[in-house]
Amino acid sequence: MNNTFRRLAEIGIAAALQGCLVGLAFAQANPPPPTGGGQPPRQYAPGSAPSAVPAAGPETATASELPVLYVTGVEVLRTNTEPKLDIVRVTGLTSSHGWSAPQLVPTFWGKSFDDVLDLQLIATAPVQSQPAEGFVPIGAVFTLDEAHPFRGVRVRASENSIEVKPLPGVKQASVTADSCKDCIGKKFAERGQPQSEPT
Repeated sequence: MNNTFRRLAEIGIAAALQGCLVGLAFAQANPPPPTGGGQPPRQYAPGSAPSAVPAAGPETATASELPVLYVTGVEVLRTNTEPKLDIVRVTGLTSSHGWSAPQLVPTFWGKSFDDVLDLQLIATAPVQSQPAEGFVPIGAVFTLDEAHPFRGVRVRASENSIEVKPLPGVKQASVTADSCKDCIGKKFAERGQPQSEPT
């Protein structure tokens, strides 16, 4: 009789442990949704939000948001309809195809010391190497309400910046750097050394 009770107790304990392990497996497979205390959702400038959020994977995990190579134009438009806005439209150049989600982000917090809004044109860099096909145009938009305190806008990229003052206004810059679109198939030699001919 005692052996029967002991055997039933062992079976009950084994079943309880197995139930706990199954519960842990389900909990790990379906984590609970995040609650308060985490990071707030990212705010995108109008017109620059991505159309769809890519599925998490190895490619999206290593993508980085970096400044684009050059700013080529900054235009600040003032609307006539209510609510009145100043719209900052920026164009630039990336070094290759594959850059995505361009946006303008402020580079300071609080009041500007020179009454100029400092923005940086950034985008998500491609995860894989891209062929050298030359510069690729990119653009983003940033809006300001009518009561903003700024008298100018300065937009920075990796290699240059453009300032528009007073507002509204427009300014463009020409880029004379070599885009290396004809570099495919060429071998580069050290400065002062003869270039070897392809075989």
